[in-house]
Amino acid sequence: MDPQATFDEAARILDIGGVFAAYDYDWPPTTGAWEAEAAYAGCMQRVREHAKSVKSTLPVRHWDKARHLERLQASGRFRYTKELAIHHQDQGNAERFIGLLLSQGGVMTLLKEGASEAQLGIDQCRAIAAQVLGEGPQTWYWSSRVRLGVV
Repeated sequence: MDPQATFDEAARILDIGGVFAAYDYDWPPTTGAWEAEAAYAGCMQRVREHAKSVKSTLPVRHWDKARHLERLQASGRFRYTKELAIHHQDQGNAERFIGLLLSQGGVMTLLKEGASEAQLGIDQCRAIAAQVLGEGPQTWYWSSRVRLGVV
């Protein structure tokens, strides 16, 4: 979603003192298998490079997470802003790990446009995840960032 339009709408519908909260996960979760996490990062890099090299009919949008709080502050819509980090445990395996990769908007957009899993490095990531994460559940750690704005 376009950040400024989202902030404008939040400020319009919230009463004075109302709180806007937006969160996102740090991807991928911490799995304890650095090889799978590195393969995920490599795959996402290939997705970004491929998106730049093709003219997609579907938009691939990316908002730099490092600037989310800055955009919230610069919107002029909030009297107070803050970023929080929260964490929780979860369970997962190789199949779920690849499912998370495939759930990313940019990945799905390019696959719908005809890119192959090999072009995007999904096949390599899948093989590494199968090897190091396996089929059984393992404990994962998710980190989320919550940005708050008070109207």
